[in-house]
Amino acid sequence: MGDVNEKDEAAQEPGWGKDGITPHPNSNPLRSGGEDTTYVSLWVDWGPDWASLKRQLEIRRERAQELAGLSELVRNEVVFGIRPSGYRMGGKGVSLPFVVEHQGISIGIADTQVPMSGQANVDVRIGSLPLMEWGGLDVAWPVVRELILRLGGQMLRNQVRRMDMCGDMAGVGVEDFEKLISSGHLITRVRKQSWHKDSGRWEGFKYGKNSISIRIYDKIAESKCNTRKLAALICHRWGELPSKATRIECQVRGPYLLAWGIVSVEAYVKYRGGIAQYLTQKWWRISDCPVDRTNTSRAKLHPLWCKVVDAFSAWTGTEATFPAVRSSGRCDGAILLRQAVGCIGSMVVVESDGRAMTDNEFIKFAATRFHKMLRSIDIQKLLREKRKRWMADGPSEYSTDWQRILREEEDDAA
Repeated sequence: MGDVNEKDEAAQEPGWGKDGITPHPNSNPLRSGGEDTTYVSLWVDWGPDWASLKRQLEIRRERAQELAGLSELVRNEVVFGIRPSGYRMGGKGVSLPFVVEHQGISIGIADTQVPMSGQANVDVRIGSLPLMEWGGLDVAWPVVRELILRLGGQMLRNQVRRMDMCGDMAGVGVEDFEKLISSGHLITRVRKQSWHKDSGRWEGFKYGKNSISIRIYDKIAESKCNTRKLAALICHRWGELPSKATRIECQVRGPYLLAWGIVSVEAYVKYRGGIAQYLTQKWWRISDCPVDRTNTSRAKLHPLWCKVVDAFSAWTGTEATFPAVRSSGRCDGAILLRQAVGCIGSMVVVESDGRAMTDNEFIKFAATRFHKMLRSIDIQKLLREKRKRWMADGPSEYSTDWQRILREEEDDAA
């Protein structure tokens, strides 16, 4: 399978003709921001026509390999582009050998008629251009649902894997934010950061990693070589070509959304106002004056950052509530292993009466106790019970201490 560059792959537009599904690019009025790149996992039942669809995909994929580019597949009066190779969901997840594209929407399809072992069998990636040209996810998501239907599938459920939310500021430069941050106005618990200069001029910076991050960058410099994107920005964001323009882009991935009880696209749309408020007024913000760490009162926002908050709330709404947060959420093996290591560490401290020990002594002590415990249980029975629960409820039912994990990630502990 070919590797997928997440940002670049989601932004590719095959440019097929009018289809009666997608809106006209110029139908969206001027907005202060919107969703950018979006990834969604789908659980799809392809029904009894799966064998026919699979064969068509295989044939058109072979043709695409011969062309070293996209080939065409027509399904229910919609023209799709078929890519010559697939990829793995998230880089290491489910294999998706078939990739179809339509008007900037990429759909990766697993070689299975129905979801297996509770795992999603379809990966949808919506590029930045259709989201900007059509007016955001409110318009793009119904298009995705219709495309799945036209391909012959029934969407059973969906889960957001990545959501980029942005606000655009015309007439404001990256250096305006840099000066305030350098002067001590920034309030955040995030430590990881990266800054970028070109010819001595600030082009952008990023704070955060993994499940949540914020990027502030020169949008004109980023899009000047892409005439279609620049035209879309003028038409749908700026109104005219400004002398300078900055984008504030917040990326949130599955673990954070799940911690807030937000799983589906529909839930995200309902609560995105609260997400934007958290990101721009709690998680990362710029204060009106240099931060005094000894003063416990809440600092006021800087006027420039107030404009950023307004740019987000203008399109997300001002709803600040979240659904009730469950103590469970989807987790992968790495998170479960992280929990297990913590439990083993506590066990060693308790059973050794808190005595100090070297790394090798710890490993030997823990391995001995763990092996003894495993020999005393019915392992096959345990596996049957866990697999039965996984099949019945899906991975979202596995308990995870999300608040602790996210807090550690925010602190960026070394």
